[in-house]
Amino acid sequence: MTIVEELNHPKGANIVMAGVIVKETGYFTEEEALNGMNDMFRKKGKEQFEELNTKALKAGFSFK
Repeated sequence: MTIVEELNHPKGANIVMAGVIVKETGYFTEEEALNGMNDMFRKKGKEQFEELNTKALKAGFSFK
C-alpha cells in the first residue's frame, strides 16, 4: 500500500514528495513548510484540504 492510499488522499502524492524534498534539502523546517503550504491553500480557498495535506507533507518529511 502506498502512502497516499494509507492517507486516503489519492491526489496527495505531490505533497508527499514535497515533504521528502523539504527534508532532504534542509532549506525549510517541517513547520515552515507546513505553514507555507497551508497559507497558500487558504489563499486559494482550499482550506478544506488542510488536514489531509498536512498529513501528506508530514508523511513525506518522515519518509525513510
